[in-house]
Amino acid sequence: MIHVRHAAAAINEGLCKTALITHGESGRSRVAATPRPASPGSLAGQFEAPFGVMGPPTMFTIPVLRYMKTYGITEEQLAMVSVVQREWAARNPRATFKEPITVTDVLKSRMIAYPFRILMCCLVTDGGGALILTSPERANDFPKKPVYIVGTGESAESPMISQMEDFTSSRAFRVAGRKAFAEAGVGHADVDHLMIYDAFAHVPLYGLEDLGFCNPGAAAAFIAGRNTAPGRKLPLNTNGGGSATCTPGCMACMRCRRAYANCGGLRRRKLRAPRSPSHTGSAACSRPVVRSCSATSDREWSLVGKGEPPMSYAAPFAGLKVIDLSQGVAGPYCGMLLAQHGANVIKVEPTGEGDWARTIGRRYGGHTAYSIPTNLGKRSIALDLKSDEGKQVLWRLTGGADVLIEGFRPGVLERLGFGYDAVSGREPRILYLSVSGFGQVGPFSRRPAMDPVLQAFTGLMIDNKGEDGIPHRVPFVIIDMSTALYAFQALSAALYARLYEPRGRRIEVRLLPEESLTERVQH
Repeated sequence: MIHVRHAAAAINEGLCKTALITHGESGRSRVAATPRPASPGSLAGQFEAPFGVMGPPTMFTIPVLRYMKTYGITEEQLAMVSVVQREWAARNPRATFKEPITVTDVLKSRMIAYPFRILMCCLVTDGGGALILTSPERANDFPKKPVYIVGTGESAESPMISQMEDFTSSRAFRVAGRKAFAEAGVGHADVDHLMIYDAFAHVPLYGLEDLGFCNPGAAAAFIAGRNTAPGRKLPLNTNGGGSATCTPGCMACMRCRRAYANCGGLRRRKLRAPRSPSHTGSAACSRPVVRSCSATSDREWSLVGKGEPPMSYAAPFAGLKVIDLSQGVAGPYCGMLLAQHGANVIKVEPTGEGDWARTIGRRYGGHTAYSIPTNLGKRSIALDLKSDEGKQVLWRLTGGADVLIEGFRPGVLERLGFGYDAVSGREPRILYLSVSGFGQVGPFSRRPAMDPVLQAFTGLMIDNKGEDGIPHRVPFVIIDMSTALYAFQALSAALYARLYEPRGRRIEVRLLPEESLTERVQH
């Protein structure tokens, strides 16, 4: 990004019309790489290496421990940085690691140098990237929409971590960010996509605070509150970051390309992120409505779905991850509504015949008239939740999930190890929706219930007598459908409320009271 600033200055002064910025490194293969130990004659070789530090994993422990002590930051909060970044990595086809992880996974991973576990550290890979910058006049000839550089900042504090002005703050971030915002003429409220260097889990915390998006010491809670996760208020490091994508040596180049994708509205085809242990900082602000000198030749992969931004009117639940364990109609139809509003819904079915709705009525391949409309837009997996292997897969799926829908009889999921207490213990912000016939407690709670049963139980069939005077079932799953709509309404309200709450909650929806309400409306 420093090269971007220098190239923009050169173009502005007429020294050139077009600049090509490239970077590549062989962090993993070590082809033509410089020796890892610092030169004895260098500043680090004289004043840091003799005291036992060896590379960024050990040097970065000095500031991060001071930061955690000063602001009372926990290891769990630090681990959440990696957890949220992995959610973005799952959307990046070029990321090295895409499987969801939990705070527990991070804290159980191998210790490198306290407090850093291996899942908090950047990867070491080969990588490279390129950018083209040109004048606004030349950009008008391009067939693809350019993005305009309107503000930049640059700063270098010190090549040695031990010489930082303040271990709880990066002067490089502060100086570069202040300059970039001033040049661009934008405020923090104008930014809806942020890319911050993140070689290790603590660096985004420094960036959010020193760039002014959070007060000092507040960034950890901001990320733990999932404000930077997919579909939330401030998408951060949407390529997946250094801990899941690749070595951050040329991370700035990739960050510029990702910002171009977001501002230009184009799809991203390939991503690779990269690393640098030097404590330097740079910043650039861009927006697509003013003069420009930036364009790239690569089409960009969409952040969500088919090029739609997170949480648009067309897909208000884009970025949400939903695990749907329910069967039949009521629970699955609620999950389908979430999917149709943009959520990523993963349907978990039992092995064998799967969801029992697949067996009702005439079959069309593996589906029936009941199972098709209730599962539109979902992805499906069959698991044996009584087996250890099936349980392990479900735990991986629930990692980072926003919503879990279940329709088992009360107590079944608890016996399988996936009750609300167990799941919320791992995913504290999850919304756990239970759909049942008669509720979770009470004399009828353990009885199975279906739409025809509730039509008879509530007396609805009395309102549907035939000419023979005999009550008949309403030829439509009206109780299941109305319950699904109430469940969707409850989840929508809870998702909105959770923007301002630190924890999720359990939501219970029952077929019996929903039908009673429907009957009162009819009368």
